[in-house]
Amino acid sequence: MEILDQACEAVLTFKPMTDEEVQVLLSKTADDAKCGQFEMFKTTYVFDGTARNPQWRGEEPDHLHCLIPE
Repeated sequence: MEILDQACEAVLTFKPMTDEEVQVLLSKTADDAKCGQFEMFKTTYVFDGTARNPQWRGEEPDHLHCLIPE
């Protein structure tokens, strides 16, 4: 019930970020997000079930090749 109460409180008090707040957050994370090193499951074939069928997704962008293990 404690977790349910916490979830309900979050829903009831939620306020979307302003455009300015979003831009501040994006500027703080931009450098780390450039190469995808912290979310390889989103940016490389390593964790992707389509790895053996690249025609399903196309090729990895050049800036991600540094993350792909040889």
